[in-house]
Amino acid sequence: MADDFNLLDIGFTFTDPALEASADAIEASTASIDAKLNVNLSTRASEATLLLLAADIASIETQTAGLATEVTLAAASASLTSIDGSIDVNLSTRATEATLATRASEATLATRASETTVASIDATLDVALSTRASEATASTIATNTGNTTTQVTTLNTNFGAQADAAASSDTGTFSFMAFVKRLLGHLTDIKANERNSAATTLASLSRTATTTSADQTNLSAQGAHIIWDVTIIGATSLTPRVQGFDATSSKWYDLLVGTAQSSVGTYVLKLHPGLPGVNNKTAADGLPVTWRFSVTHSNATATTYSVGVNYLE
Repeated sequence: MADDFNLLDIGFTFTDPALEASADAIEASTASIDAKLNVNLSTRASEATLLLLAADIASIETQTAGLATEVTLAAASASLTSIDGSIDVNLSTRATEATLATRASEATLATRASETTVASIDATLDVALSTRASEATASTIATNTGNTTTQVTTLNTNFGAQADAAASSDTGTFSFMAFVKRLLGHLTDIKANERNSAATTLASLSRTATTTSADQTNLSAQGAHIIWDVTIIGATSLTPRVQGFDATSSKWYDLLVGTAQSSVGTYVLKLHPGLPGVNNKTAADGLPVTWRFSVTHSNATATTYSVGVNYLE
């Protein structure tokens, strides 16, 4: 070993026996020390070797562990690659799911936003339509009012105004309203006098055959006095007759048949529910709405007569 040494190698020469003995003793001690040192050094070398071996072993173990670790890491890497692939797939799936969920949420939010927007628009439209409806209604009312005013003006022009006076005659130029007022005036007079009024049933004329009056209308009188005035008569006989009309069968029926007359004179035939009945002169009967008077001639001899009526209440 490089560390081995011997005192003799130093090159000292002793001439004194005592010194030489001392040198021998020293040398012996040195040899003993050297031996011990060699043993120690050998032991130390062994220890160093062992330390080196231990270090080598540790290194080998480290390397082996590294290799094992590398193998494990490779396996782990493969596993990790597989796991990473699975994770990628899962993450991709989860990402897709998350994306879909996000899109669904976005779609839902968009739908909700659209619904909210539609609701807002609908409310706005309701208000707008209500306002427009009110405006349209107001416009329609204004238009209708204008039309009504125009129509009233047209009515006033064509038919007359309420302030128009009644027409003064049945002919002439008057508004429709004026004629209506004239008619109403006549109806008022008729109503006031219809129960006690007079009319001509047959005018005074020369007649040679049976004569029947036009249909007469009784508005509301209960009865009547029918005055038959014969002014000229020849060799003939005249029989008076008062008849009523049945609207259902369209037939005439006798109410009162007077006595046959062959001389001039004024003969009165009476009908009223309050009068006592007298043959050929008075009938205790009412006068119907439609009635007539007829005179039956026995021959063609000319005779002159007239017939009038007084309605009784």
